[in-house]
Amino acid sequence: MGKFDIDIGDNSVWVTATPVETNAAMPFYITEIGHFYAGRNYVTDRQGHESYMLIYTVKGAGYVEMDGFDGELHEGEAVIFNCRNPHYYRSNDEEWEFFWIHLNGLGVDGMVNAVNYSGIHIVNIENTGDFRLRIQQMINTAEYNDIQSLSAISTDIHIILNTMIRDSFCMNSDYTGTSHMAEIQAAVQFIEGNYMNAISIENITDHIHVSKYYFIRLFKQYMGMTPYSYLINYRINRSKILLRTENISVGEIAGKTGFSDVSNFITQFKKQTGQKPMDYRKRFA
Repeated sequence: MGKFDIDIGDNSVWVTATPVETNAAMPFYITEIGHFYAGRNYVTDRQGHESYMLIYTVKGAGYVEMDGFDGELHEGEAVIFNCRNPHYYRSNDEEWEFFWIHLNGLGVDGMVNAVNYSGIHIVNIENTGDFRLRIQQMINTAEYNDIQSLSAISTDIHIILNTMIRDSFCMNSDYTGTSHMAEIQAAVQFIEGNYMNAISIENITDHIHVSKYYFIRLFKQYMGMTPYSYLINYRINRSKILLRTENISVGEIAGKTGFSDVSNFITQFKKQTGQKPMDYRKRFA
């Protein structure tokens, strides 16, 4: 339920794309999409809509409220949010031209969470031409349910969300996106070059000269896991190669991959893979 005033011009475009089984199999798909030329009275106030929604302003400005966030959405800016939760958006006392997409799919949750890592926020899109072109391409093909069209739409959504993730990182950083990535790459290289030894967070931050708590937040934002989780995951992956290629004991492999003792290695290996190291080795014997 909700309340609406669909105050839009005759040149507005609104396409519905009822999902079929083939859509649901795609990583990303749309259920509705549009290009609205909204008047001053345009408003949507609702909850419980089964999709995510992306709004991108072409001209003018809108005002949005959802999940504790509120703010204006100006030209070249985009926002994405979960429509299952209460949300409200309207023209900001002027004409508002905007693209909008209702989207779902197996891959949506993770990418939206990456865009809104620190909470819902408006993203300033750097390459507005490409962003708009991809949305327009989806509008042109949205009504078709053939495999080629669905695959193209899924690809375009993936690129759009990836663009929002990239531009979101650049906006919310104290440095440039390039500096952030350089620091993360240096940390990853340090971990991968020293995984066989005892490594602490302090060892890593001393190497890249970043404060501990800022580094942990930054690493998780970029890598999707904490530095410790990345270290354990890398050690497990190295141990898998040794289990399959070296005729040495599990205890020796634990030592070669940086685990403090064989018991900890077995526990971590089973937690990551669902089986004990020797059971894993037997699969490739």
